[in-house]
Amino acid sequence: MSYRFPKKMRLCRQEEFDAVFHARISAGDAVLVVYGMRNGLKFSRLGLKVSKKNAGKRAVDRNFWKRILREVFRQSQHEEPFGVDWVVFPKQGAVPDFHRVNDSFRQLRCRVIDKLAT
Repeated sequence: MSYRFPKKMRLCRQEEFDAVFHARISAGDAVLVVYGMRNGLKFSRLGLKVSKKNAGKRAVDRNFWKRILREVFRQSQHEEPFGVDWVVFPKQGAVPDFHRVNDSFRQLRCRVIDKLAT
């Protein structure tokens, strides 16, 4: 089982992000907000929206959030159903702790998957 995170598993274009936001299927808590949409592919893709507003003014802080979010997705990609595009962003004022972010992402992912199933 490969835990790589190649470029094909990333949302890169604005149209891809817009499609996920337009689907309006999301869940949030005190740490993260997660949007999801079925993509019809045999793998899931991740898009990150880490801005100065929600992750801090310093580039170091924003990059740290991105590293944590990519690692959480990379480690959990085989636990989820395939074919979902995810857009994830931190809540304003949340602390980028790996274990809190990991728990939050797994719970929110399950809530979004339940909404996708209905």
